Amino acid sequence: MPVLWERPSGRKIMSASRVALVLVQAFANQLAWITSSIVCPLPSSNPIQVTPSFIIGVVAVVLGSYLRLDCFKALGQMFTFDLTIHPEHTLVTNRFYAYVRHPAYTGSLLLVGGLTLSHLTKGSWLTECGPLKASGTALIVWALWWLWTICVGVSRAQAEDTQMKKLFKDEWDAYAANVPWWFFPGII
Repeated sequence: MPVLWERPSGRKIMSASRVALVLVQAFANQLAWITSSIVCPLPSSNPIQVTPSFIIGVVAVVLGSYLRLDCFKALGQMFTFDLTIHPEHTLVTNRFYAYVRHPAYTGSLLLVGGLTLSHLTKGSWLTECGPLKASGTALIVWALWWLWTICVGVSRAQAEDTQMKKLFKDEWDAYAANVPWWFFPGII
């Protein structure tokens, strides 16, 4: 046993970190079993793993987050979670608003898509160990989540377009003609 120092009495003493290391090594198998039982109480034949869909999902979450944050910055005090018109309201047509009329919702769609790919597909904790392990549950959650996201996005886009058309009239018509897409250029 390695000794870090000796007492004047000649008794050999191990450091606290060495004692901890010996204990961890002695109980590593038990700790691993306990930890894996907590993290994955219902182990499956498909282990939790980093898959291509997980990586694509993470990239989509990062892009969606960046897009939303850029929209918050572009709108400044005009950004709210409720549909409101500020006294100093202006029509923002630069940055991502030059490509789609509702880029913050594009960011939300990327976030939901990314979270779906990273958390509701084979190899994720939710589908391998968690509450979505049962066959078909991930598909049901995925479908309901997307249905809700699309419905909210479309209804909000329609409401915002209506308000902007009332407020900015000809300027809005020119902008809408120049930027006809709500969320993704060439798609919707």
